[in-house]
Amino acid sequence: MAGTWSTSRPIGCRPTSRGATQIATSGTGSRARSRISPTPSSRTVSPRSPARTGSRRSRWSRRRRGPQRRTLPSGYPSDAGAGPHTARPYDREHMADSRRPEASLRTVAFRRATIDDAQATFAVVREAAEDVLRRAGRPSGDALGLPLERVIRFRQSCVRHDPDRFWVAEAAGRIVGAAIAVLREHVWYLAALHVVPEFQSRGIGTELMRRSLGDADARTTMTVLTDAINPVSNALYLRFGMLPQESILTFGGPLDRPGGPRDDREAATWATSRPIALPRDRADLDRLDRGSVGFRRAIDHEFWCGVPGVEGHGMQTGGEVQGYVYVSNAGAVGPAAVSAPDGVAGALAAAARFARERGADSLHVRLAGSARHGIRWLVERGFRLDGIGLMLSSKPVGRLDRYITSGADALY
Repeated sequence: MAGTWSTSRPIGCRPTSRGATQIATSGTGSRARSRISPTPSSRTVSPRSPARTGSRRSRWSRRRRGPQRRTLPSGYPSDAGAGPHTARPYDREHMADSRRPEASLRTVAFRRATIDDAQATFAVVREAAEDVLRRAGRPSGDALGLPLERVIRFRQSCVRHDPDRFWVAEAAGRIVGAAIAVLREHVWYLAALHVVPEFQSRGIGTELMRRSLGDADARTTMTVLTDAINPVSNALYLRFGMLPQESILTFGGPLDRPGGPRDDREAATWATSRPIALPRDRADLDRLDRGSVGFRRAIDHEFWCGVPGVEGHGMQTGGEVQGYVYVSNAGAVGPAAVSAPDGVAGALAAAARFARERGADSLHVRLAGSARHGIRWLVERGFRLDGIGLMLSSKPVGRLDRYITSGADALY
């Protein structure tokens, strides 16, 4: 890319006939300001640095700094010919080179997870999440607030459908890290990657992620939803070629308040609704998923429909299903998908009604920053903003302006 430009020069400076740069100062005292000088009487600064390549000072500085951090070949993950939001496809040879010394992994064993690991891997998630919140100065408490039964069922589903993408790291017989990913059509989604605090910064997360990629190749789109307050994890995802695509906002708050969504007219957007039933509604779910997240996921709908305390509803207008929404007994909304962006507000209004009917007294929602109709609905009704995250992807995927992410599990 450097060859794109034939010449360059510093802004506000002009070269002299001797190759030096003229800088004139105006004003008085130590606060003199620089300006371009039209005369050669200005103070002259040589462009050559005192620490020239190969000089004694340069060699000494390199020794003091120690070995430089290794970079991946060709400046990975940037790609010279790539367009916006595009990264080099996953390359196993590139990513096999971890920044951490190989010796730090000698006491750690990696293996595929089993159904018996479900609860232990969730304990790792909880411990790592509480550590992130504590270091960020936020109260930890129950860092995730996820129902254990739904968490266990999700891991059991991953062992059954994505066994090559669910890995654990063990040290002295204890699970100290875990990675869970799912592959739906051409989209690989990292559902969880956590390492307990005392085993972090050893390259365990990098190795877990490399293994969870399974048979992903250059045609695979890699995605992850991540917390913006964790720069270490986000840097790892960037090195694997996943770049920011969307902001992800989390809202919550009580349902019944002055001005709240008790008798919301937005709910009338949908003429009728009915509980989701498989396989009857599979074609409609596939159509809505393709139009929002960008891929079909029958496996995940089977999971959501089988979780106790969660119910999905198809929303109809004119006899055609225009959207769906899942709501839990605790008021966790999502996933939800609609056929057009302005339908997100109606989906939220319907979700509030369903949640109240199920005995919930609050609502918890996570959606993309581009879902502006839904965000406006939440803000106008007094729901609080609880957090901001990121969606990273190796290439743009989906249209999240018409989508609400899964509310109480690690799925997308």
